[in-house]
Amino acid sequence: MNNQKLTIYLNIGRSNFFVTILDFSGTPIYKSSAGSLGFKNIHKRSPEAFSQTLFECTRYLISAKNTVDSNITIILMGVQRYQLREIRKKILLPLKRNKYSITTVGCYLQIAHNGCRKSK
Repeated sequence: MNNQKLTIYLNIGRSNFFVTILDFSGTPIYKSSAGSLGFKNIHKRSPEAFSQTLFECTRYLISAKNTVDSNITIILMGVQRYQLREIRKKILLPLKRNKYSITTVGCYLQIAHNGCRKSK
């Protein structure tokens, strides 16, 4: 898997945070969420749960010695503006320090659109 492209999906929902790392063929090699790290109920939405989920993702990538030279694409889904600083601090900077090449960072907001309302 050396020198191959990895994709990190960071999906932030209303009640949980999800991180999935895919290898170059699209196969998941790592999955984590705030719930899988032991946070329950309303604590899954806490800033500590968000920070811990990001930290575990970064720790996995750094400990995987065979992917140090990989190109990484990061896809952010549902991220709010105040969460971007934490993402930079917990994922982007440690990966750059460990010689990862981050090629793309995409940010997608999923806004529901239920169509036009009828006028009264």
